[in-house]
Amino acid sequence: MGEVDTDPRFQDALMALAKAVANATATLVLKAKNVASKAEDPAMQNKVIASATQTALSTSQLVACTKVVAPTISHPACQEQLIDAAKLVAKSVEKTVDSSQMATHDEFLLKDLGAAATQVTQALNDLLQHIKQASKAKGGEQYEDHCDTIISASDRLFASMGNASDMIKQAKILAEATSHLVNSIKTSADTTDDTDSQKRLLGAAKVLADATARMVEAAKGCAVNPHDSDEQENLRKAAEDLRAATNAAAGNAIKKKLVGKLENAAKHAAAVATQTIAASQAASSSNKNPSSQQQLVSSCKHVADHIPRLVQGVRGSRAQPDSPSAQLLLINASQEFISPANNMNSAAKAAVPTVSDQAASMQLSNCSKQLAQALAELRSAAQKAQDACGPLEIDSALDTICQLDSDLVEIKKSAAQGQLVPLPDESGEQCAQELGHTSKTVGASMAQLLTAAAQGNENYTGLAARDTANALRTLTGAVRGVAAATSDRQAQDHLIDTARDVMDKSVNLIEEAKKAVNDPNNPDNQQRLAQVAKAVSHALNNCVNCLPGQRDVDFAIRNIGEASKALLSGQHPSNDQARTDEYRTSLKR
Repeated sequence: MGEVDTDPRFQDALMALAKAVANATATLVLKAKNVASKAEDPAMQNKVIASATQTALSTSQLVACTKVVAPTISHPACQEQLIDAAKLVAKSVEKTVDSSQMATHDEFLLKDLGAAATQVTQALNDLLQHIKQASKAKGGEQYEDHCDTIISASDRLFASMGNASDMIKQAKILAEATSHLVNSIKTSADTTDDTDSQKRLLGAAKVLADATARMVEAAKGCAVNPHDSDEQENLRKAAEDLRAATNAAAGNAIKKKLVGKLENAAKHAAAVATQTIAASQAASSSNKNPSSQQQLVSSCKHVADHIPRLVQGVRGSRAQPDSPSAQLLLINASQEFISPANNMNSAAKAAVPTVSDQAASMQLSNCSKQLAQALAELRSAAQKAQDACGPLEIDSALDTICQLDSDLVEIKKSAAQGQLVPLPDESGEQCAQELGHTSKTVGASMAQLLTAAAQGNENYTGLAARDTANALRTLTGAVRGVAAATSDRQAQDHLIDTARDVMDKSVNLIEEAKKAVNDPNNPDNQQRLAQVAKAVSHALNNCVNCLPGQRDVDFAIRNIGEASKALLSGQHPSNDQARTDEYRTSLKR
């Protein structure tokens, strides 16, 4: 009826829950017998005994059914059969309780019986919840299997450009896999109780079905004109759209798969590179060519500097699988690792013939071959992960700015507790200068962001968002330094609050830029971007105006303005000639 479940622990847990139902039912039957022994009416006594016997029989059938369907519990028919058996037990328990209440009015006996019945109900609920988990687990496995097929088939289709027959063959595999995925998503929608989730799943299934239909049409066009490069390009684009639709429909399953493959490739490349460095060090004493050995040592040091960042990227991605910042860090670390590792590999290959120790030479040669293969896999995995994730700079910048806002909250707490102190070699004047300079850098980065977003250029918008986030990180450090250098609590809070307002307005700006990039033809883009940019500029000015020297200047300007208003309104002192002569005499002195 279904495939054997590969996880024996799930089957063991299922059997344990069925046995828990049996144990709870046994207790209930004993309590029912106690009620029957106290019943005065023989007819009611027999009714209690009959209902208790039926409960025991239903439970034994449930246990037997569990043993039979446990290996194939992932199949819907097996789940339905087991659920029906559980419902029979529940009905039998209900009849037992009803007959017992009719047979006696002994509160003590009925209380014990009710407690036992509650235990049976709880055990049945636990069993049913476990069965639902089997359905969800199977759905997830089906998603993964179909997504694996779609990834492999689409990769082969992309690689077959120029060979129409192979492209059509892979298109057929793609269509079959996506058809199965659509059915799996619809099944998940039918089994969920959440209306919103059901609508979302059905909507995703429709989008995926439409993308599949478009790819099939493109494949038909390619079959009719196999030598037409435009038809092949149309099929390739349709396959790309189908892959993107699959990723969205399956809850980013493809992206997670590809990022997982990159994590494994990066971990393997770091390990092989470490082995190559060790092999290079072992061969140093027997290398007859000092020049090649020096080049190898230099390249090994360069790679050794990159390995920690690559390992950190893998750890960060695994610790935060849904974080765009962690994914971007892993992709960048992988791409930056490839070039120095290739240089080291070339140096290792060049050094192999000049190593006199045969064992060391063979070890270095083997490590070099393994490293070349590992780097090829890493390059491919990094490119695929980058294509699947899309430009991550914008999302990463948003994550960074939100984290900076959280840092400012902690800084404010430290200031309130009197624990905010300057860092070593940090002065208030230096931080104030840095704050003023960084505010200009933030303004310049945001100007680039606005220009790129208005043009709909996603890559440049992402780079500008990244530069903005980096400038805001520097600004946050400067705000901390200025706040730590002053003992005025009101000034500290005001400065930190204005800095948080800068972060809030910056998030709004980057989100609007992201919307503009995703919808470049929207005529309202320019107006919305201008509005949020003005708010950021105003927030930056407020932050800079909190600097100690700037506050004094602003205070003087306000006083001059107030005095000017008073003079213009005629509210000046009366003209006293004697006092005027006195002032003139004092000035001459």
